[in-house]
Amino acid sequence: MSYGLIYTIPFASVENVSYVIEIEKENYAGESAELTPADTPFSVDIDDEEFVYTPLRFSTATIRIAGSDYLQSLFSTSYREYRVTLKRSGEIVWCGFIKPELYTQDYVYKTFVLEIECISAMSVLEFIDYKKAGEGMDFVNLWDLLKKCISESNGQYNGVYIPHVYAIDEASYNANSNPIEGMSISEQDFFDEDDKAMTLKEVLENLCKFFNWTCVDWRGDLYFVDIDHTGDYHYYDITLTTKTNVSQNEKNVQQVGFSGSDHTLDILPGYNKVTVKDSNYSVGEVFPQEDTDKLTRLGDKITYAREYVVDNKVSRKIYFLPGVYKMYHYENGTVQNEVSEETIKNMSLDDVELLLGAIPIKRCNYEMENIGGTWQPNITSYSYEDLIQLRITKYPAVKPVEPASRYDYDLKDTKPLLTFAANLPSTVYKDGAFAIQGSVQMVKAMSSNISDYTPIDEMYSFGDELPSISAPYFVCELSVGNKYWNGTQFTDIYSTFNVLLTDGKDETFSSPVSGGFLNIKSTKTLAMPYDGLEGYVIPIGETLIGQLRFIIKGFKAYMLNGSMNCFLKDLKCVYQKVDGYGEDDNTDRTYENVVNEDYINEADDIEFKVTSYNDDGACYSKVIMNNEYLSTIWNKLTETEKRPEELLITRIVNRYKSPKIKLTQVIKESIDIVPFTSMSDNYQVNKRFINAGGTIDYKMNRFNCIMIEL
Repeated sequence: MSYGLIYTIPFASVENVSYVIEIEKENYAGESAELTPADTPFSVDIDDEEFVYTPLRFSTATIRIAGSDYLQSLFSTSYREYRVTLKRSGEIVWCGFIKPELYTQDYVYKTFVLEIECISAMSVLEFIDYKKAGEGMDFVNLWDLLKKCISESNGQYNGVYIPHVYAIDEASYNANSNPIEGMSISEQDFFDEDDKAMTLKEVLENLCKFFNWTCVDWRGDLYFVDIDHTGDYHYYDITLTTKTNVSQNEKNVQQVGFSGSDHTLDILPGYNKVTVKDSNYSVGEVFPQEDTDKLTRLGDKITYAREYVVDNKVSRKIYFLPGVYKMYHYENGTVQNEVSEETIKNMSLDDVELLLGAIPIKRCNYEMENIGGTWQPNITSYSYEDLIQLRITKYPAVKPVEPASRYDYDLKDTKPLLTFAANLPSTVYKDGAFAIQGSVQMVKAMSSNISDYTPIDEMYSFGDELPSISAPYFVCELSVGNKYWNGTQFTDIYSTFNVLLTDGKDETFSSPVSGGFLNIKSTKTLAMPYDGLEGYVIPIGETLIGQLRFIIKGFKAYMLNGSMNCFLKDLKCVYQKVDGYGEDDNTDRTYENVVNEDYINEADDIEFKVTSYNDDGACYSKVIMNNEYLSTIWNKLTETEKRPEELLITRIVNRYKSPKIKLTQVIKESIDIVPFTSMSDNYQVNKRFINAGGTIDYKMNRFNCIMIEL
């Protein structure tokens, strides 16, 4: 975005310090005009919060202009249309934007004071949704997330203060290393199950919770304050590239001086208990689910369904183009060229039915009854089931002499049937297993024509003449990152594996099989520690990191007339933890501790959406470091490795086990007072306070300062 200066409002403080308010307009290239300041031209309110571990404390500002111009052009419907910057002797001390969709003004007098409300630059993150970096949900670096939040605010900040608290170990801490640069998380954590994105403000808030920080915009700089840290801060440029070490300072209010007499003292009560909850974003079902109600239906308003009739039985189909799945479509011929979705949109339903490959359908089977000599449906409403229709063929389509040879064809002649339209979210898989689940109905043809496949429930998949053959199976490919499942283990070598079907009797199908659905054969054994898991089980014997990919490469079954048709229902892959590993299921994790039983009130529950790993299984919400989930991290406060959630509880217990004092004093506005300044008052012996916000009047050089005891 580019901005052009449209208004300036110069003024001087009572101590003759020069200030100017600059108002810029997005994409403005005209001349600027000077406006007349009111008695209080510019004041800032910094959010104050008695709970010192609140993750965000941003500011608002009010511009007051004297005159007769209503300046209605400054009414904004965009959160970043008008940028506001306050400068003291040329140095930025506040930056933000005119608050959108807000305008109220006196309409009585010819001359008046126009008040314009503004929000800080970081506050606009509330209106910006997180956008993924690439096509899929990949890993994103936490340090890059901080950069993203700062740059997207579009504020004119001078620099950024980061507390030097965390490290991989003590040696790394002494070497001034930055462990956050090595931390990542799955982007899926910032999108809910309905694909709705967090705002960047929510992203920043959750990062601050994880590190026990408070983000404050102050005097043209951005501060990430650790309320318990007494050591150095790293001062970065606005791109978080270069840094210098900065020590914390101390100020005495009597030495700063007072600018009013409206002082108050409050006693802040403690808490009897504190609870931190990890909102575990469990992987759960790995495969995305197709919602046919959101898919593009093939055909027109009149011929959107195709009906197939055998005697008095009817099978009604509605065809769709896939959404979350990529399904391959091929010509029904010896060449089997791939058919594009654009081509399919213009095909008749009869031609669609002839296609090989995969296609999503809705199917309703019902019977016709002869009532008074007229055949009529025995239903009043269609009852559809969602299926994936799969078709392959063997060429040349010549009926073999020996029935057993109908099963003897090379799968390398088949083509891929389905995979996912987009990359699945990246994460770390460990301490559990995958299970591929679903059921399949295989249908024989009524004639040599593939269009005569008629999926009626009473039909059977194989005839009475069926010889003893191997069970039908799908040939699949599944990989995570660069690791492929080969049917026994994950390997670096490209591999496929077979997923068998079963009728629950045996694997040879030596007897006729019902025309119903055959489940994917369960490979679960008693020795596998995944109680209740069903389907084709894939144990995760090593840590897997990256995107999961899955392809059905083809399937093999007893072919009639050189062709095979089947219907796949409820295809899914679930992840399940090892039995007894961590908590019983994929619920949120709770940490709590007693602060002081003598107090009545509990602290509000604190929810983490960026979390540490505690035997939780595969979760998108877990921070990753060195290709593993991060469980604990070394911190300077305790000089031990500790879980961030438990470190926050330790902080709260230490701080709120006894009452604290809040002082509100009207002091002189001083450039030496920053959010991590340790402040003292001569009348509060041996007590230290932290600047926790307030109101600054730059004209009167007055700071209504709220200080909370450390």
